[in-house]
Amino acid sequence: MRADVVLLVSLTALAPPGRADAADAPPVAPTRFASTRFVSTRPGEIVVPVTVGAKGPFRFLLDTGSTHTAVTDALATAVDAVPVARTAMRTAAGTVGCLVVALPVVAVDAASAGGLTATVLPPAAAAALGRDPGRGIDGVLGQDFLARFAFTIDYRRMQIVWHDPDYVAPGPRLTLVPAQDRWLVELPQPAKMPGTPAPLRRFVPDSGADTLVLFGESRGAGLITAWRPGTSVLGSLAGDCTVRTATVDGLRVGATTLDGQLAAVVSSRAPGDPDGLLPLHLFASVFFSARRRALVIEPQ
Repeated sequence: MRADVVLLVSLTALAPPGRADAADAPPVAPTRFASTRFVSTRPGEIVVPVTVGAKGPFRFLLDTGSTHTAVTDALATAVDAVPVARTAMRTAAGTVGCLVVALPVVAVDAASAGGLTATVLPPAAAAALGRDPGRGIDGVLGQDFLARFAFTIDYRRMQIVWHDPDYVAPGPRLTLVPAQDRWLVELPQPAKMPGTPAPLRRFVPDSGADTLVLFGESRGAGLITAWRPGTSVLGSLAGDCTVRTATVDGLRVGATTLDGQLAAVVSSRAPGDPDGLLPLHLFASVFFSARRRALVIEPQ
């Protein structure tokens, strides 16, 4: 199991990396239905070719669940990235100091953005990016890049489609809300009884997670129908942790309902945190526009 919503780091100096509200600015390179092929060797993995400055292409994970872009030390050296601050990353082994670097223009085909900073991943986190030693991963594209664009992840055709900035895909529209430098999707649930308000759940729409994740047993109330025996290991760039797993039924996501879904239940989080992580690979395609605060999901 993997859940790569990991780049929740605290900067010790410098102007902070891109915030969720940076999406209010127009995309740096608006495009009309340009597409990028991606590679995926496991659920929850989207690898796209990225150029940084005049160099590349490099292999990056496109991760809607990560707040900030991150790179390996090798990539930072290769593109002559300039150190601008230090940051602390929380890992399973404790807190690790990391460099923050200013990147040249970052581009995925016609979608490009300047002014990005990136966390330089510690060796253990960088090694966790790529399981295949011959085809490592050079970085992670987070929401400081992605929130500037309107795009569709098409899992059937294994491509990212980049849209005009004001485009919204047809279909039932879910609302995106900014929260602590990331984006959450609001999922209205069926009312428990006629005449009562419909419950509202909030999840991180996460292209980097391979399984549904709930942040604490209380967040699973009304969804968990059975606990599975034993424990499992949930892996991320911040390290591995042991979790309980459960079967989730009745989670309404737009026009579809997730039943019989495996979920990892991690330790309870702060009261203001979302209900968990929603893996996007469970759907045929997902349209994302932070600018229009819209998520449109096409069921399998």
